[in-house]
Amino acid sequence: MELLDNQGKVQRAVPSVSLPRQAPVLSYDQELDLVQVEVSGQKVWLDSMTVRVEPPLHVVDLPCEKLIQNQAEDQQNNATIGFGAGCKK
Repeated sequence: MELLDNQGKVQRAVPSVSLPRQAPVLSYDQELDLVQVEVSGQKVWLDSMTVRVEPPLHVVDLPCEKLIQNQAEDQQNNATIGFGAGCKK
């Protein structure tokens, strides 16, 4: 996992198992899409795409239950499609 500075530049990389499983988000930089957490007494920034934040940072204002759903499996590339954690249901 890459630990970043407040500009999004990599400071160092650490094994993800060395990071706490749950850490409160201290700050969120919407412009750079970074979250600040405390790791071993030090405040660091993480790319929000590399962590799971509960509740989600981005909630889509769509009526998900009314959207057309794809088949459970795509027969051509063996992928599944869903609306994701940010979909407000």
